[in-house]
Amino acid sequence: MADDAVVVNKVRPVKASNGVEDKTELTISSV
Repeated sequence: MADDAVVVNKVRPVKASNGVEDKTELTISSV
């Protein structure tokens, strides 16, 4: 359950900044 919350928090910022998208992919891969 905690993982879902973390993923959502990381994914939301992606819409605000494209640069964050790169970090999001790395975060998801780590999870």
